Amino acid sequence: MSAAETPEVYETPVQIVDAWTGQGPIVRFQTGIIPLTKLCVGGFQNRRRVYIIGPPGSCKTGLLVRMADKLLEQGVCVGYMAADEEGEDVTLRFLQMRGFKIEDIESRDPAVLAKAREAIEGLKIRFYPGDVTIEDAAADLAGWARVGRRRQ
Repeated sequence: MSAAETPEVYETPVQIVDAWTGQGPIVRFQTGIIPLTKLCVGGFQNRRRVYIIGPPGSCKTGLLVRMADKLLEQGVCVGYMAADEEGEDVTLRFLQMRGFKIEDIESRDPAVLAKAREAIEGLKIRFYPGDVTIEDAAADLAGWARVGRRRQ
């Protein structure tokens, strides 16, 4: 294969700047945590992945749920992928943030669950299991946001 036939496997700074042309300004979303929003120069950028890494017990899930809730308030579709948290655990945290007690949810009382469902039915969040790649989750989330004409 000649040099002319070799596909490009790189990009240059000029190509990146050219790609920015016509994209419009970067949209940022509040994190719900003022110091973090400031560190992120006004919030998370639209269509960017956020990775939270830390040892067990370092409050990663609590941080993520709080930030996800703030993004959801702003109309953003949220994808949630965690190695050590199930969607059920995160849903329970969303319910706690809305005033529900763990023991009330765990009682599985139909009246309580009906209120719980009502409290979270508008949340535009999808939980992705660990066997889904982040690229596949991102593509699914983008498609879901486009169908519902939501922010992603």
